[in-house]
Amino acid sequence: MENKQQDKFVKITRGGQWFNDEVDQDDIYQLMVQDRQYGHQVPTASILGGPDLHVDKGSTINLTCTIKYSPKPPAFIFWYHHDEVISYDSNRGGVSVITEKGEVTTSYLLIQHAELSDSGKYSCSPSNADVASVRVHVLNGERPAAMQTGSAGLSNSSYNILVLLFLVFLYSIVLENVACSVDSR
Repeated sequence: MENKQQDKFVKITRGGQWFNDEVDQDDIYQLMVQDRQYGHQVPTASILGGPDLHVDKGSTINLTCTIKYSPKPPAFIFWYHHDEVISYDSNRGGVSVITEKGEVTTSYLLIQHAELSDSGKYSCSPSNADVASVRVHVLNGERPAAMQTGSAGLSNSSYNILVLLFLVFLYSIVLENVACSVDSR
């Protein structure tokens, strides 16, 4: 059996490209592997909708934490309430976490039937990024001053409905007048 001599050369270039040239007596092979680079960005966690979230008592709190710029998904993600790890099997019940791992990892903390005691600081702590936090305010029917519209009367949606009804009314009057003028000719 013939023994072929192989010389191997490895070249590393900037930008994460690796070249491996294998040379033997018969053929030349070139292998290139592109290494995914994220530049100088470091893995970052953020909670959508922060820094303050307002929810009504009895509704579902849905906190969404995204982890970006990570070469691989985090090994784990812990959620905290008032700097204590949230237990998903506590007596309170209705607490669950859904995590979707990928190029951007997303973790959802769902708390059903929000209670006033659920108010406070929540943090998402992935294994490979800094902690992200948000403050949740569970409201018992009240509206914080920052959410007031400044009008003591109708809400924006009620006002929009009234304007729409008025425009429909005007449109019907115009159509009726046009029909009457056509009939009178």
